[in-house]
Amino acid sequence: MYMRSFRFVAIPGFAALVASGILIGQSQTAKPAAPQSYPVWWSPELKLKSLADIPARMKQAFSQDDMEELHKEIANTPTPHDCEELLQTTDVELDKFSGYRMDEWGTLGVQCAALRALKTALPAKRSTVRDLQWTVPLFSLLPVASAWAGDPSDEGLHAGQEKGLSIREFWPKAKYTANRFGHLLQEEDADDTRNVACWAAYVKYATGDFSGDGLEDIMMWTTGGSGADPAARLDYLYILTRTSPGANTKLTLLQRLY
Repeated sequence: MYMRSFRFVAIPGFAALVASGILIGQSQTAKPAAPQSYPVWWSPELKLKSLADIPARMKQAFSQDDMEELHKEIANTPTPHDCEELLQTTDVELDKFSGYRMDEWGTLGVQCAALRALKTALPAKRSTVRDLQWTVPLFSLLPVASAWAGDPSDEGLHAGQEKGLSIREFWPKAKYTANRFGHLLQEEDADDTRNVACWAAYVKYATGDFSGDGLEDIMMWTTGGSGADPAARLDYLYILTRTSPGANTKLTLLQRLY
C-alpha cells in the first residue's frame, strides 16, 4: 500500500489567526467606542495656563495697577489683595466704602468668580451648546435673564423673564453686532423712559460641566453701562445651559456667579 508523506510548512501569522478565533469560527465582538468627552475650555482673557494653576492664582496678589484701582482714599479701610480676599467680601460690605471704584472692582470680581467656578468644572459627557456660534444670531437664543440691565427692579424686564423671551425679543430695536474679539455687542438708543443710550457686551468666558449633570454649560460675562456715565459699569457672570440642541432652542439661566 502506497503511503504519501506530508511535510508541514509554517504559514506566517497562522497561529495568531487561530488564537484569535478567526479560523475556527469564533464570533468577533467589536469593542465599544469610548464615550465622547468635552474638555473644559476657558477664554485666553483669563490668562490661565492650566486648571491646576487656579489655587495659586486665587492667592496671587493683585498687580500694582489693580491695587491702584482698588485703593481707597479713606485711610485704614481694608482692601482685598487677592481673589480669595475679594470674594470673601460681599457687595453690601463694599458699598459701605464709597472710595471703591465699583466698576473696576467688578471686572476683577468677575475674573475671580470665574476662576473659582472653573476650579470645580468637569469635562462634559454631552453637549448641546458646542455647535453655537458666538455671532449676532445668538441674541435670539440668549435669555433676557442673562442680559445687562441698568435697573434690575424694572417690572418689564421681570415680565420678559417670566415669558421666556430672548434678549432680541425683549429689545427688538436695539443694534446688535459682534467685534473681532468675539464679543457680542448690544446698543440701545435713548427712548421716552430713558434719556441716555445704553450698551452691553456679552463674552463667552468658559465652557464645561458646572452643575455635575454631565451636560456642557456656558459661562458668560455680561457687562454694560450707559452714556450718562461711561465709567460706571455693571458686571455679571452667568452659567447658561440647554438640555436639547436645535437652531431655535433657547439657552436658560442656570446660575448667577457674580
